[in-house]
Amino acid sequence: MMTSLVETTRIDPIGLDGGIVISATGAEVLGDPTITQFCSSLQKVYQLANASMWAIGDLLLYGEGRGDWGEAYTQAVELTQKSYWSLTQAVRVSKAYPQDNRKFVGLLSWSHHQEALRVKDPSDREVLLQRAVDEGLSRDDLREWNKALPPAEDAPPTDLTTPTVTCPECQHVFTV
Repeated sequence: MMTSLVETTRIDPIGLDGGIVISATGAEVLGDPTITQFCSSLQKVYQLANASMWAIGDLLLYGEGRGDWGEAYTQAVELTQKSYWSLTQAVRVSKAYPQDNRKFVGLLSWSHHQEALRVKDPSDREVLLQRAVDEGLSRDDLREWNKALPPAEDAPPTDLTTPTVTCPECQHVFTV
């Protein structure tokens, strides 16, 4: 039964800089870290949190490719305690950015990448992510920018033209 697996699976504490330890229940400061050690530890925790959504998406994407494993999402919802929607978003982002094409992962959050998916054309999406890096745009900044885009649809446009939107600041034309 999956519930017993969730209840018995624990992660071992991970030691960071300056006596800071993280575990499944959070962080504990056991030493007397310097500000540099504190900041380093904070950055590592952020990187782990960011990597976890990529990892969940990658693992579920792998599971989808296994025809012999059955319904992976039901088990994943139970194991991760994440919603079905969150899990499908993780897979959607991993599919859109294959591991060999995750150029901005060290510079932008997983959520930045998720927001950028409103831009359909991958090269336009890359321009948008580069702009987020260059201008220090937050995920919320991208979300606000995305409000100008037409609603995301999986269906192709009904007319013969490709929908576009022009950035009011840099005048780049994005395919949506």
